[in-house]
Amino acid sequence: MADFPQLVRTPEALKEARKVLGLSAGGLARMLRVEDDRAIRRWETPGATVPGPVTVVMETAMSYLSKRQIISQQLDMMRSGKMRTGFTDLQQGTVDDTAESIAHLEAADADYEAALRILMQVDGNLGNGLEALTLQPNANEPAREVHWYHLWRQTPKHVEGEKDDWSLPNEVSPEAALAYFERHEAGFSEGLSRCADPHDLSAEFILEQREVLRTPRGNSVSLRAGRLVDSFAVRRGRASSHASSNEDAQPFKTIRLNRLAPGSNGGNRELRSLQSAIAYVREQVAADSSRRSELHWIVAITALINSSRTADGFGHARDALAEALRSEGWMSD
Repeated sequence: MADFPQLVRTPEALKEARKVLGLSAGGLARMLRVEDDRAIRRWETPGATVPGPVTVVMETAMSYLSKRQIISQQLDMMRSGKMRTGFTDLQQGTVDDTAESIAHLEAADADYEAALRILMQVDGNLGNGLEALTLQPNANEPAREVHWYHLWRQTPKHVEGEKDDWSLPNEVSPEAALAYFERHEAGFSEGLSRCADPHDLSAEFILEQREVLRTPRGNSVSLRAGRLVDSFAVRRGRASSHASSNEDAQPFKTIRLNRLAPGSNGGNRELRSLQSAIAYVREQVAADSSRRSELHWIVAITALINSSRTADGFGHARDALAEALRSEGWMSD
């Protein structure tokens, strides 16, 4: 995977980012709408100050390129059959939704490709300034990569000091949203999970999945919830805890951790079963969007989800998890 400078705030980083985009100094000058390449060469001189607007444009471009690269890797693995995605339903078992994931990623990739075309055009009108520059949708145009999640109590308590609804913009899946609420909101220490029946009237909570609408306002962008996409009944307790009353019902060769994940409050340093592994990944990885997007965790989580699909799926899940932990430096050799 090629490395892109994430921060473009020094002359050296600016020069590296320009080369990543395949632009000469003159080409970057035209892209940034400056008179000639002398300004570019001045900003790339060691010790010079890179103007703030130039940093915004170049960091936006690097972000789009990096995301396209990650999406490309994921698509290659899914299309080749090396990776599949899915979710576990208490009634249907494991449901394969790889085709939907591919379509979702293709749509996101098309968005980023269009963004780069707008950003790198060297002729013509850039349109509406910041809105075009950062590819923010119009007020009635939703973002397709992520959703806004709204969790609310079916029967409000109306108790002072206790919340009855919670919101989270820009999350990729219902499971990730629930994991976030568990980790960052008070009162969910026992976990949250989707009910088998999405319309279960006995469920304590409803999770709404809505479009994210982004509207540029001056130098900032406001976010708000849009059209309802889907809704799910949610109860307290983790799905894995209901799958088996015996933590070691599906034991495997013990994985020993040399340290717990950052932010952990303690716990067992040994993973001895599929159930304990799923619980650990859910607690330590699922709520961390940056770590969850790492390829080794994508492979490990997918393997855990699909562990019952094939004869060797159980062993593959254990090996994939071990490799992810080893990559993080969390596993004892």
